[in-house]
Amino acid sequence: MSMEFRGTGNPRYLRVLALLLARPARREEIDRAAGAANGPDLVGNLRVLGLEIPCTRVPATDRDGRQCRPGV
Repeated sequence: MSMEFRGTGNPRYLRVLALLLARPARREEIDRAAGAANGPDLVGNLRVLGLEIPCTRVPATDRDGRQCRPGV
């Protein structure tokens, strides 16, 4: 059962929403926009509030040269 999003006054959520409305973003960008260090938790909370926020896993290489699939 999904609930209807009724808005938020949380400034961190609002900054993240402004970013995601402009374009898809990686975790690091969400952290910077929110001014917090746990972007995935913020996105999860927005989903609990009723927003559908898709996540696409994209191929990438981490700083150690390993292949990974971060979410965008």
